[in-house]
Amino acid sequence: MKTKIFFISLCVLAAVGIGFIVYPNIADYINSKSNETVIKNYSESTQTMSDYEIYNELAKAQNFNELLAKSALNDEEKDEYNAAMSEYENILNYDDIMCTIEIPKINVDLPVYHDSTNREEKLKKGCVHLANTSLPIGGASTHAVISAHSGYPEQVFFDELDKLQIGDTFKINVLNKTLTYKVCEINIVDPDDSSKLEIENGKDYVTLVTCYPYSINTHRLCVRGERVEDTITDTATADEVISNDNHNDLTLVFIILGISLLVVLIICVKRTVCKRR
Repeated sequence: MKTKIFFISLCVLAAVGIGFIVYPNIADYINSKSNETVIKNYSESTQTMSDYEIYNELAKAQNFNELLAKSALNDEEKDEYNAAMSEYENILNYDDIMCTIEIPKINVDLPVYHDSTNREEKLKKGCVHLANTSLPIGGASTHAVISAHSGYPEQVFFDELDKLQIGDTFKINVLNKTLTYKVCEINIVDPDDSSKLEIENGKDYVTLVTCYPYSINTHRLCVRGERVEDTITDTATADEVISNDNHNDLTLVFIILGISLLVVLIICVKRTVCKRR
């Protein structure tokens, strides 16, 4: 009886230990697959829009950005800006998704959600656009800010954002547009310091923000990109897809190895107990 209890206890401890190791990979794999479906649905829904619908949607977003820029640069149009903000969640909103973001260097491909009262729930699924910043459609005097978690236990978001260097690129996919941004500035700031997120006259910026340092979160890492012409070829795009596929395959390998290790451990323990008997 004691031997049986010992065997069961050992197996439970082994399962718990391996579970702690494998769980993040399993959760990341499942959530990544879920995000792939979300991004695919977004792409398909926007592709069915007519040119007229896309034009109207971009016009509303551009009006929002122009009012925001006037308010930020000249301290004007406050009333108009407040009216525009009241329509914020109705602009570029497709199942609450504003756009998607790709960062090939760190294998990021995530949906970007609107900022709202349930912000924390959205940060568990992807990125969130900061509501009081420009909408990410490009254009002069715009500065969109997109934030995401790092160190979140169930999925990898902006965990490796600190690996980006000056000259690296990322892409924003919004409606029928793909906007490419080249990293031009990297800053580490206090959580309440928004000086690096301000609109600059004539500039087209997107800044990516996450907590820093990893799992300590006393500061914020701000990676700013400036709009450039999209010069990525079809071959390069294919390479990025392969890179993302390899990332998913590697995660699946970790899951299989973890489960296999647990099975082998149980078999070994069982054989040891049988020999002792």
